[in-house]
Amino acid sequence: MTVLAGAVIDGPEARGHAELVQDADGTVTVEIAEFWVAPGAPDVRLFVSPNPTGTVDETAIDLGHVPDLQANLSFQLPTNANANELASIIVYCKVYSVLFGYGTLAPR
Repeated sequence: MTVLAGAVIDGPEARGHAELVQDADGTVTVEIAEFWVAPGAPDVRLFVSPNPTGTVDETAIDLGHVPDLQANLSFQLPTNANANELASIIVYCKVYSVLFGYGTLAPR
């Protein structure tokens, strides 16, 4: 297991520590620790993006729903995603188009 990059997620509605981790078989996952998101928030999703400013646009990849009250999370990148091109991890309320928090990835 190799840590490719890491980020501190920070924002008004979400916080945590994230790492892009590559397994021996080449699978890349986003591992999030010490995660907090505002309780009761609807349709909270985790995105990764080549944009370092935490913008959810057509280049962002939706990794899925963020469950409530879980401090440690893991999301697998799709096989067509290039981990070397990713610059941020974003916590976003999709239904209301609201940024909850993001972190800029730094190589490790």
